[in-house]
Amino acid sequence: MSHVEDLWDGSEYAQNSSMQYRQTLEARERIDVSLYKRVLDIGCGNGAITKYLSQQIPSSQVVEQQ
Repeated sequence: MSHVEDLWDGSEYAQNSSMQYRQTLEARERIDVSLYKRVLDIGCGNGAITKYLSQQIPSSQVVEQQ
């Protein structure tokens, strides 16, 4: 196990990432998602935003990279 993995706390991340999630919701309202076939979520944290995007853009390929 690497040092980075030892420091990861998913529950703490979830508590502190609400602003990022709200910003994603706001951005999603302004973007025509029909134009996109792929979404890459780099630094996806607990995957909540990735999951949301995959539900909003079901015809696309959504990939997360931690």
